[in-house]
Amino acid sequence: MKRAYLLKSILLILFSTTHLLAEPVRLVMVGPPGAGKGTQATQLAEHFKIPHISTGAMLRDHISRSTELGLKAKAFVDSGELVPDHIIVGMLEETLRANGDGFILDGFPRTLAQAKILDQMVERLGMPITGVVHIAVPDEVVVERLTGRGRKDDTEAVIRRRLEIFGEETTPILSHYRDQSMLLSVDGVGSIQEVQSRIRTALASHRHGATAVGKGS
Repeated sequence: MKRAYLLKSILLILFSTTHLLAEPVRLVMVGPPGAGKGTQATQLAEHFKIPHISTGAMLRDHISRSTELGLKAKAFVDSGELVPDHIIVGMLEETLRANGDGFILDGFPRTLAQAKILDQMVERLGMPITGVVHIAVPDEVVVERLTGRGRKDDTEAVIRRRLEIFGEETTPILSHYRDQSMLLSVDGVGSIQEVQSRIRTALASHRHGATAVGKGS
């Protein structure tokens, strides 16, 4: 049984490297803090040879280059306020326009409103999203991972509050993309290589209508 599943996974991954690369791969990464989202996004970007677009890095880049949007964002950052969506969206649209051959988007959307803005943006740009990868990790595992880093601000209470906020903001996003048959829910517990393999298998399965791959599937 396990051998049959392994063979299926290998065939699906081979399918993904041939069929998916025939057209641009555009992915959105979603996952709680501590899920390893950035690591998986980086590996996917290397595998598909497309850029990993982190909205945090994008924001810092605009500020460091003193672009028009960067200067506007800096004013909010310097005053301790959150950078408004319209500024982030402006930066993101500029970045997506420059990466028509595919991308891995990490850090956006964070709310349902942002998800709807992204929908409109990619439709306007003619850049349909291939899929939305949700790395699912139980809260207890996240708490164990983050408290184990030894950072002073990573107390259990703070982490659980962050997870609570993440859940409140992300549940509507997951439902939104599930309704569009775009959600790929992947078990995020395991080694980096195991999770990466599940994501690639899920991407290939997505072309056949399957939308979830996890342990023991």
